[in-house]
Amino acid sequence: MGKQGNMTYTTRLRSTLEERYQDLGRNLSSVRLHSLCEPTESPWTGPQDRVIGRFETAELIDELVWHQIIGRYKELGYSNIELEVDTSCPGRSCITLWQGKERGENALLFDFSIWTEYLEPVACHGRKFRCLGVDWLMLQAPPDEDFARSGVKRLPGQRFVSPRLGSQMLKLLQNWAVRVGAETMMVVPEYFHSAVMFERGFTYLDPEMQGLYEAAVHQLLPEHELAELSWRFEDGNVSLRNKPFYWPNEAQVAPLCAALEVIFESEEYLETRALTRQSAQFAVENRSEG
Repeated sequence: MGKQGNMTYTTRLRSTLEERYQDLGRNLSSVRLHSLCEPTESPWTGPQDRVIGRFETAELIDELVWHQIIGRYKELGYSNIELEVDTSCPGRSCITLWQGKERGENALLFDFSIWTEYLEPVACHGRKFRCLGVDWLMLQAPPDEDFARSGVKRLPGQRFVSPRLGSQMLKLLQNWAVRVGAETMMVVPEYFHSAVMFERGFTYLDPEMQGLYEAAVHQLLPEHELAELSWRFEDGNVSLRNKPFYWPNEAQVAPLCAALEVIFESEEYLETRALTRQSAQFAVENRSEG
């Protein structure tokens, strides 16, 4: 993987979609996108004014109700929920839920950006796959359910307590991918706990990265809570072979066609994954900054 453990994924800090796309392309060692610039057209989905080329706004509300996302927020006491949709960038859809008319971090419930593009894994020698990918996903329950009262430990990237919608979001993503004819789904976990969340159905495309992930789960999770461990990766307090290891931002994919599944069943992939898992030696350190 070359830069494993030392990559800095700056996508969330970029101000334009073009810069985010270019950063994504540079950071993914085992996959390259069909285009590393802002797409000019949606390559295989429907009309641009619909979410991922399929859903009108009214249909989208029905989808969020069906997948129990709206219902979960109502259970938490949010009654005046407003939906905003942005499909102005070809091939990309942004969906936001707000509490009431206010706009700002304290009123933000749900922020989700997905894209449709072609994915070209190096191992497939030029074969391109229709991909439904997640650019970013934020789920939170502001501002009343604070961490002190809930007893829930804060995870890296969180300001407010999670509404615990991970399972519903995964089902929604899988459902949409099948309905628009995607051949694979892709996420790029920014944190270790995000990789664990997407483990149900997703695998790292890079066999070395998958081996490192399995080694970390096997060696560290039995003795450390997930929130604590994710923070330790974020703060540089986990070492790999006696060097600080920051959780890398690499692609996890969920194959939806046999042609892509063969990558993960190949002798080369399985051998590399196993050797990496066996040789990786993680340790939790107690370093303090400064």
